[in-house]
Amino acid sequence: MFALDAPIFFPILFSAFGLLIVVIGIDWMIGRSIVRADRAALSIRRTWLGYGSSRTIAPKDITTITTSIGGVQNGVRCTTSSSAAARRSSAPRSTFV
Repeated sequence: MFALDAPIFFPILFSAFGLLIVVIGIDWMIGRSIVRADRAALSIRRTWLGYGSSRTIAPKDITTITTSIGGVQNGVRCTTSSSAAARRSSAPRSTFV
């Protein structure tokens, strides 16, 4: 881009986008999500290299919990992916894992 005398804005924009893609890829490879559901609460913990945050949702705030195992990745059906979603009475649908 510099050889074609493009404005400096474009290389910065494309570099930032590329960096975002790399960070998302690293998070996908080494990030970890733990979802625990019991009678006391629904606990969600998201960690990255051992550091992370936790959220706890009281059972009275949850209206439904649905799970999904499997999916399609690059046109190929896979059974190793999974997801869980909880619908809260006071907020829109939240998807975990």
